[in-house]
Amino acid sequence: NTMRFVPILLALFARMGVDALLSTARLRGIASRPRASVLAPHRADSSCGVYPQWPPLPSAHEAWEPATAMRTMAMQLLSVPVQVMGQSRTYDFLLNGEVSTGLTAWRESAWAWRNYMANNYLAPYDELDAAARRSSATDGSCNLLAASTVPVKSLRATLGAIAQLCDGARTRYPKLYAVLKFIPKKNGLNPLLARMDKGDFDLGLDSMQPRDFEHLNRDVRRTFNQVFLLTVTFVTLPRDLSNEMLWCSRVVVEKVKTDQRTRAMEVLCVGAFAQFSPLREVFACLDSLRGPFEEGTDSSLISEWAMDPKAKQAWERMRMVYPFLQVCYLAAQMQQAAESAVLPTASDATVKASTIKSGAAELLDSLRLPDSTGLSEALPDSPGLPELDSTGISDAASLAAVFEQAKAALAAAPDAADPERYANGQFDVDGVPEFLRRLAEASPEEKTINSLLYWTLDLLYNRALTSHLTLQLPRTQFILEYADTRGVVFAAIADVGRHIGTLVTAARTPPGLDGPGSAGLSGAEELIKLTKIVEAHTTLMQSLRDATAAGLWSDQMQATVQTLLVEYDAMIAAAAAARLPALPFSQVEAAGFGALAVLLESPVESLEKRREEVHTAMLEWRNPELLFRYYQDNLADPEMAPIVNRWMRAIFGTSAETLRDIRRRDPANLRHLNSIDQAVLARWYDKECPGTASMRTLFMIGEDAGSCLRVIGTLKNKFNRALMGYCLQSHVRVLVVFDSVKRVLARSLIRLLVRSDTREPVIYCDALFFVSGGGTKTLLAEIREQATALAVHMQIPVVHAGCTLPYAPVNEAAGGYIRDVKQLGYHVHWVDLLEIDGLSPYTYSEDLPWDEMLDQHTPGLRHRTADTPNIVVAALPRADSPSAAEYVAEITGRTAWTRELSAADAE
Repeated sequence: NTMRFVPILLALFARMGVDALLSTARLRGIASRPRASVLAPHRADSSCGVYPQWPPLPSAHEAWEPATAMRTMAMQLLSVPVQVMGQSRTYDFLLNGEVSTGLTAWRESAWAWRNYMANNYLAPYDELDAAARRSSATDGSCNLLAASTVPVKSLRATLGAIAQLCDGARTRYPKLYAVLKFIPKKNGLNPLLARMDKGDFDLGLDSMQPRDFEHLNRDVRRTFNQVFLLTVTFVTLPRDLSNEMLWCSRVVVEKVKTDQRTRAMEVLCVGAFAQFSPLREVFACLDSLRGPFEEGTDSSLISEWAMDPKAKQAWERMRMVYPFLQVCYLAAQMQQAAESAVLPTASDATVKASTIKSGAAELLDSLRLPDSTGLSEALPDSPGLPELDSTGISDAASLAAVFEQAKAALAAAPDAADPERYANGQFDVDGVPEFLRRLAEASPEEKTINSLLYWTLDLLYNRALTSHLTLQLPRTQFILEYADTRGVVFAAIADVGRHIGTLVTAARTPPGLDGPGSAGLSGAEELIKLTKIVEAHTTLMQSLRDATAAGLWSDQMQATVQTLLVEYDAMIAAAAAARLPALPFSQVEAAGFGALAVLLESPVESLEKRREEVHTAMLEWRNPELLFRYYQDNLADPEMAPIVNRWMRAIFGTSAETLRDIRRRDPANLRHLNSIDQAVLARWYDKECPGTASMRTLFMIGEDAGSCLRVIGTLKNKFNRALMGYCLQSHVRVLVVFDSVKRVLARSLIRLLVRSDTREPVIYCDALFFVSGGGTKTLLAEIREQATALAVHMQIPVVHAGCTLPYAPVNEAAGGYIRDVKQLGYHVHWVDLLEIDGLSPYTYSEDLPWDEMLDQHTPGLRHRTADTPNIVVAALPRADSPSAAEYVAEITGRTAWTRELSAADAE
């Protein structure tokens, strides 16, 4: 009799929790109307209140207010009782033992609601709305969204849902809240949520400037998706796995860079821990995914590393990277293969494209092995991929021969993985921790471990996105959300896992850059270099794959590249057929040299003869894989591709010109350099000149700061095209403070420019960026000291956004000019700071305080054309401007150059 009342009590407790949520201050402010019955969690008669049934989605003719829809979704996400989380089948005692499948239905409904929200309220900031804001801003309207208020309503409603979910998790799911609370903080939303706590629900959204609103919209959308992923996964997992998932997720939320965090959480929450994931079975077999990092276990790394601060930092990096490497490596071990399988991998789409012409696609289908894991699902044809011409692998016999050659090469490889290690169905769970430990021991401060995470995510998503199925998804959807694309991603995870297996094998028996034990390197040092080379080669191979999918090659080059890819994919397939979750380093390297030969337009034999020289050139860069990722992102840009190719050829020594030749002697660069007094230029090139002109530092300034100029990011080359304007034009340097391993802690880009009024040189310092904790007094003092020394050394003005330029008469004979602007009660004589032509078609200009109000200048990515070779990098008031003093007063304290940091900032 007592058991009969259990479901009723559970339902009552769930209802009490929802009622408590509805009483919060945030919801009272957002929900100005009486609570409608549709907002209460709907329960199916046979589900006993364990996993409540979601209400029907709003129909096309039923217009819901964004706040109502968001509030409904948040309440449903918080309606699952803790006691039965993760139980997919529960007995309903009120209905005589009828079995309910509440979990599956609840989860599917949750994703359906997220999709509805994504398509209707979370869609990327509409360009029409941006245009309306710009137009309103220009005419001085107070309401910058006069043409459309939907984005503001949606953003405000989404913020309310985020607040509701965090508040509800605090009392209902405390373990979840311990991780969830960091998501708004890491996306910069805590100040807005604090204002909502105090009853300010307007948040100033209606008067926000277009750029600021666009950035906020992006941050809110990202936050909601991350909160959703974590919450849905947590309430649908059994207790033990939910704890594992939260352990993995916490470090992701706290440590992974902003633009990669959602991808990382998707891989963990959906790819590894979701109900349908084949990897769930692996985790269930392990005592704990976190074994090597859990205190008290025999294999724990904590006791040995916790006392040394540098070692502890390395341990934290290992903990961040470990789950992703382990998931991929286990997937490679789990993927089934058979002797007759040709290509049971994510690479199958590439091979199918090459066999369609000869009708060999049917043969591939007949060789498809039965799939018992979901990791090697057959992929559909990819008609968007171009076909090979007659010189490529275009018949079944040739394809079979390539596969047989790959199997023979694998069997003969001296550095192949030991098959005995993977015999008898045993999982190698110690390989990844051993590999990470050896990397950390080589140099605790080295960030190669960090690069492994972004390399893994980047390679995984790029391989998955090569499929035309994933490319057809809306931008608002997750790849792993759909069954059709799920197989693509799981196969890509296994493919990436085989490359991680290469590193695991090398950590156990390092092959060396010139053979085992050679080059005078210790094993740990050698492993760091080998890791960077594997990252670089695999990134370059993926670059060729993406370019092939986009049809960017000539007919002749298409056949060469396609053959290279088929051979590489056959190598992966051979490892799968041999049940080896690792590719030999020698084969990865050989494929990489083939790809380099394509990139550098050089015979592969010539590069292989210069093997040590090529590796040296590659390893001079802190993250050499970024070179090839940058190449990949710019290959489709007709203006950028030849410049990047020219740059690469100079780096690897396959052209007659050096990097210095390009920077100082290119005709377009000379047009700017010749406009500057040669004595000034000589001081600029002097080795004693403060700052650095190192191309390797300039290329990494976005990476170290996590800015929009990053190479590894989700924006591709939208902004980082400007890096060539820094790396290949010698009027650019950077004031910088490094740490002990040459990572940038603070920097300000500086450029030797020309005043528009006098045509005289001036050095302009961009905004100061602090990478370590937002900036410290010490770092600020060091950069300012460098700027002072620069002014003394160069004997010309060194200025920044908070300065005015000294008065000088306009040199009309040389084409000098000023811009006289009178607006909003201000009067300014603007002097443009010019870049007179240059090799790069793009450069980047930081925002300036009066850009929108008084036409100071146009910020962002600037494009140079043949008709407009000059670019305005910045603009400053001339000192005799009537409003010059007001300008300086308004800027002072708003930038790092004009602000004294407080003691709190210093901490």
